[in-house]
Amino acid sequence: MKNPYTPAWGLVFIAAAALAGCNKPKLDPATEAVMKERHDGFEKIGDNFKLVNDKLKAGGGLDEETAAAARTISVEATKIANWFPQGSGPETGAKTEAKADIWSNPDDFGKKREDLVTESARWAQLADAGDAAGFAAQTKTVGGTCKACHDSYRQKKK
Repeated sequence: MKNPYTPAWGLVFIAAAALAGCNKPKLDPATEAVMKERHDGFEKIGDNFKLVNDKLKAGGGLDEETAAAARTISVEATKIANWFPQGSGPETGAKTEAKADIWSNPDDFGKKREDLVTESARWAQLADAGDAAGFAAQTKTVGGTCKACHDSYRQKKK
């Protein structure tokens, strides 16, 4: 029986694999690193907010786990100012949910970012003080600051 995988087919597979990698834009390492940090940071914020929101919706309340999640979000929010340097947006050709409006409206974006920093810090303080009612109410406020920014500056998920 003749082998169907001749050396010529091997070259075809190698060429196809090489071309598949051509679609990914070449980013400088610093831009790639900040885009990864931004993605990972927002994933961390989202995961922690979901944890708190799910627990509150299920009838749970303020406990060490939800307090720790609020503190994590508060810390991550302070890092956002460094996650959007010029040249790290959609113009890179890389996958990002960040709209170009972030860079064309820096004052508004900065205000929305600072609103999250302020409100998430207050949320963490309420958690640390053991104020369950205040914590639950502030959860809605923090969620609103996230939504305000997403509505203006985040691409809709497809």
